[in-house]
Amino acid sequence: DVERNALRANLVPRAEDWQWSSLWRREHGTPEQRRCLSTWPLPRPRAGLQFVNEAEAELELDALRRRVKRGHPYGSDQWIEATAKKLNLQSTLESPCRPKKTGPNNPRAIRMN
Repeated sequence: DVERNALRANLVPRAEDWQWSSLWRREHGTPEQRRCLSTWPLPRPRAGLQFVNEAEAELELDALRRRVKRGHPYGSDQWIEATAKKLNLQSTLESPCRPKKTGPNNPRAIRMN
């Protein structure tokens, strides 16, 4: 989560303390500052602040980075599928690699006698 960046970098004790983040604006900003924020495409998590302030495990962080590079939603399988469908991101769930060719047109499948 991008809102964890300042916390992860040890710049603040809590994520919402980073005054240049949208999280700070959402929690402490003026009504005018809050109006500048985009609405979320999905409902915000109930325990949003608690979640943002929890440290990620290295495996979680690695998985998150891989998904960001691919533009792939991050979460449970059920949430990923629903989110990809709602936001028209189904293509991000497909393998980025070209499928392997099979059959006679595949040079590796042709035996040379």
